[in-house]
Amino acid sequence: MERVKSGIRRLARPSVISMLVALLVLGMGVINVVSALIGISIDRLRLLHPYLPLEVTHGTRTLTVLAGMLLILLSWSIFRRKQRGWLAAMLLLGTSSVLHLLKGLDYEEAISALCVMTVLFAARREFVVRSDSRAMRGAVVFSLIAVAGWLLYGIFGLYLLRHQFTPDFTWSRAVSTTVSVLVPTGKPALTPLPVPAIHHLQHAHRLPHLRDLRHIHPLRRDAFWFLNSLVAAAFASALYIAGALIRPVAASLHALDHEREEAFRLLTARGGTPLAYWTLMPGLTYLFSHDRTAFLAYRVVEDTAVVLGEPQGDATAFPALIGEFARLCHHNDWRPCWYQVTDANLPAFTEQGWRTVKIGEEALIDLPELAFTGKKWQSVRTAMNRVPQEGYAAVWYDVVNDPRGWLPQLAQISRDWLVSQHGEEKGFSMGTWELAQRFGREQRFLVLHDAENHPVAYLSFVPIFGEAGGWALDLMRRQAETPQGAMEFLLATALATFHDEGAKVASLGLSPFASITPADSTGTPELLERARQLIYQHFNSFFSFKGLNHFKKKFQPRWEPRYLVYPSLASMPLVSLALIRVHSGRKKPLATPPMDA
Repeated sequence: MERVKSGIRRLARPSVISMLVALLVLGMGVINVVSALIGISIDRLRLLHPYLPLEVTHGTRTLTVLAGMLLILLSWSIFRRKQRGWLAAMLLLGTSSVLHLLKGLDYEEAISALCVMTVLFAARREFVVRSDSRAMRGAVVFSLIAVAGWLLYGIFGLYLLRHQFTPDFTWSRAVSTTVSVLVPTGKPALTPLPVPAIHHLQHAHRLPHLRDLRHIHPLRRDAFWFLNSLVAAAFASALYIAGALIRPVAASLHALDHEREEAFRLLTARGGTPLAYWTLMPGLTYLFSHDRTAFLAYRVVEDTAVVLGEPQGDATAFPALIGEFARLCHHNDWRPCWYQVTDANLPAFTEQGWRTVKIGEEALIDLPELAFTGKKWQSVRTAMNRVPQEGYAAVWYDVVNDPRGWLPQLAQISRDWLVSQHGEEKGFSMGTWELAQRFGREQRFLVLHDAENHPVAYLSFVPIFGEAGGWALDLMRRQAETPQGAMEFLLATALATFHDEGAKVASLGLSPFASITPADSTGTPELLERARQLIYQHFNSFFSFKGLNHFKKKFQPRWEPRYLVYPSLASMPLVSLALIRVHSGRKKPLATPPMDA
């Protein structure tokens, strides 16, 4: 257990070794850039001049700057312990040592690059984080396209500016010149014509041994711009390719059908939390325990992996599965979090070093004890009497076969309700009208209609698995002119039906940011607890937290706290953004055949 706990701490913050190595790589990148910019030693250049053309020396300066910029960019990849970032940095450091010697016998910088390379090699076991293979494949394709684009741009650019170059233009010379500019290997076949008014090399008095090369400077403005633009395009492409090394692994949204069926069998056999039904929905990925007796469902948003609820199945497999998920996130460079963890399973997280914060209360009703008697139930009884007297009735409705042709009207009720709430469909831990239609065989709908047989409101319920099974409230939607107490009447009718059918429990869902029961404050910073209270007290006008909580309290539920589990306080801002995005409903779920619940 202590080993697993140290793994979570390691996930929450990078190791000292990776931080130091990243700083060394960053520093070497800066040295590359600065060394290329400050110029060349004349004495050392005299030694190189008989063996290397001036174009190669100047070209290697450009390549040294490029290598330096890439090392600076890759230092973040090293900090994140990327495997491919480590390999790319090793190659760039080795290349840098050669470039420093070619650009001016700068053996000091070359030795520095080799030293950093040695340290990087010695720390190779630290770099276990994967990069996105699809991004890498895209980078390879992009590289091939970029090379073709550079050649075409260079060849046709030289053709259009052929009157500004010497000697006469030929296609073979254009190809040779383009390659020479991109990979400095010698004097280009085509060189820009000098401006007639000026024939001296700038600062030539400082380099008297180079006066025989004055014919290459200065350049005509268009030709000079063109050659620089070709180099700049190569720089930009190289930076894009390096960025692919840093990108976290992108999880596929496609869970295999047999995995979803296996998850369904586990829930049917062992039961699950009221949230468990939504783990069977499209758009989630599964991770199973080694013995296949437990699983969890998650979705990756950017680089944050959000688990829906907690592990489902055999509770004895939960600690190992939690640790396995942490390792998976670490190797894929994901930031993990768990949304709506129950009190019962919270110790499995806190013992491994995770942080927790209370995010609300779930309202649960023990159906065998349901009785609409006593003063506390007065408002519900009033609604149960008033609504039928006004000519309304409730009926369980089959949205799959649509026997009364109500489906278009129910869809319009849903759209109008979303407009009135200035919102959109959420998804992830909540249902949508689209999912309600697609999985209508598994869900139940209670519709309120008027005396003229027109639907005006409805509730939907999803199953709670296991021996203590029942139904969980999902969608609650109504028209603006619905009579007062209509939703109370519908919910009371549904609860009475479930009671008569022998169901054990009903869930009214989460009351966000509410705090009714004492919270387990283990690992919860005071700052986050104050933020939760502030949101609940002062943002009610925007999100109606208190109104939702007040409605659920009418049904005398028992309350159970729900928690957000996360790796570190520093991760909370991005975790919060991921939770907003995963519930935004902007990504449509993938088509998946329903199961028989």
